[in-house]
Amino acid sequence: MSRRRIGPPAREILALTTEHEEALTVAMVLAPGVYVRNRMFDFFTDAGVQRAKQRASTLRGIVPHLAKATTLSVETEHRGTQVIRVLKYEIAPMRLSRVVELSETELATVRIAAEKKNIVVLPVEQSDRERVDKALAALLDLGPEARNLRPEA
Repeated sequence: MSRRRIGPPAREILALTTEHEEALTVAMVLAPGVYVRNRMFDFFTDAGVQRAKQRASTLRGIVPHLAKATTLSVETEHRGTQVIRVLKYEIAPMRLSRVVELSETELATVRIAAEKKNIVVLPVEQSDRERVDKALAALLDLGPEARNLRPEA
């Protein structure tokens, strides 16, 4: 006899803010094994979590490129009240040229991830660590409705 599930699975709706999405992105870049889709399947059906996962994938992809980059620059653009950091790099042997718009926290995350891999083209600043710590602290400030954001040990 097989069991059938009636109705959709019971799951809480997450109301992630932009701050929480960025915090998840940072966590998924710096500790990729913590938020794993196979252990937290319902969690990954949330649109905000999917955006964080995609952004984390982009940031993780930048790090190995930095080791091979022949030209690298970081520019600052002001768009209204937002400050956008524009990372540009080229990898000549691959004929690759890439331009990525990053928030201050995302750039700090890339710098720290690169340092962990001994890639020193973007040196880490003290403000980077503070920015990442502040972003990760946002995951602790969530209410009980988002308890799925804290993976079980």
